[in-house]
Amino acid sequence: MLNGTRKRMDKKSIYLLFLSVLAVWTLIRNFLYHGAPLNSIMYYEKTGYFTDFFEVLATSSDRSAYLNMNLQYPPLSILIMKALLTFIPLDMSGTKDSIFALRATQEGLMLFVLCFMFCIFIMFAMICKNLKIGKRELVSFFLFFSTPMIFLVNRGNTLVFAAIFVMFFLFGYNSQKAYIRELSYIALAIAFNIKVVPCILGFLLLKDKKYKEAVRCAVYAIVILLVTFLFFDSPIDSMKNFFGSLFLWGGQCPVTW
Repeated sequence: MLNGTRKRMDKKSIYLLFLSVLAVWTLIRNFLYHGAPLNSIMYYEKTGYFTDFFEVLATSSDRSAYLNMNLQYPPLSILIMKALLTFIPLDMSGTKDSIFALRATQEGLMLFVLCFMFCIFIMFAMICKNLKIGKRELVSFFLFFSTPMIFLVNRGNTLVFAAIFVMFFLFGYNSQKAYIRELSYIALAIAFNIKVVPCILGFLLLKDKKYKEAVRCAVYAIVILLVTFLFFDSPIDSMKNFFGSLFLWGGQCPVTW
């Protein structure tokens, strides 16, 4: 039992050491090549920084958004941004429907910065609560300064909101406390309704043969999805367009079924 634990700990230590070597090598490469490796991570359109955040923010004021645009953002993410939009002063209402106008204001930029700082703080707090001293600092460093996180911030991707619930799921789905496990399933359902991609983590439940739990998680996700679509015009048509847009990325997706 102890030998097995030591082996698992050794593997984790080796993995963290490997990440440390990569981090040092990345710093050296950026120093030698004047930041070119870091620049290569950024979105190819140099004016596209923070665009995802402000696109959803601008879209959130339109109840018929799914009928007028091809949106891949689930309705919960738009509702979250609609709540955040209330922090923009009313005398700026003329800019609320413009992505670039919102991004050009200090109010819009401060809202973006505070939202991301809040999300990172919550994730760091969960890491500190669930990992031991030493490992939590390393994991936090490699997470928050990783290539996916840098790209996520560069785009202002709403996945940062989903990441909070994903982390809660990962720390909680094997908990000895039943209510923590159940909350973790709800958390994964919420993450799916903010950004579709986290649904692949449901395979962790299937891998552990937690079939009933996987079904409950799916039910939670479907219920949240159906309820959130009620806040938009023509919920059924909006839902059809949403799923059509997921499979026709960037293409025209009229309601045909």
